[in-house]
Amino acid sequence: MFRKITALFVAFLLIFSLTGCMVIPIRQKIELCYDVSEITAIEIYNLGDGAYDVYQLEELMEQNFIPVATLETEQYSGFAEEIKELDFSDTLVIALASVSTDYSFIGYIVKITYANGEYEILNHRCQTYHNDKGNYPDSYGCDEGDWNRLIEAYLPVDAPGKPTPAPVE
Repeated sequence: MFRKITALFVAFLLIFSLTGCMVIPIRQKIELCYDVSEITAIEIYNLGDGAYDVYQLEELMEQNFIPVATLETEQYSGFAEEIKELDFSDTLVIALASVSTDYSFIGYIVKITYANGEYEILNHRCQTYHNDKGNYPDSYGCDEGDWNRLIEAYLPVDAPGKPTPAPVE
């Protein structure tokens, strides 16, 4: 009888593991890669409604978009503290099938450049850190409304509300 119960239990676990998946929510606060004293620039861009892939974002920013705002040195510390206060989350999915993560940027993004030339790009949907070895994306996201309120508090009054393409020459 014990063997039948054990076999039934193992069969149930096997069927569950082959057909089910496990979803684990993860919450965290975002920490900047380096200290605020290492920051050389903080630029805010408005990408609008178009979603841009993380691996093409650097080229798109250089060719198609100009910042809607560039923060002053005195604002770096306050901005970094406010970023750290936002609640970011992600969902870890454990499944037998391939799970694709969306590393695309939309709306307001913030590019933080450091003295050593490395930078990170933050968005309400994902983040990426770039150094000489490549991009390292994370899929942590926060509430879009909270993100937009934070960013808009740092925008000048005359900042355009639409995407800011670079001027055509």
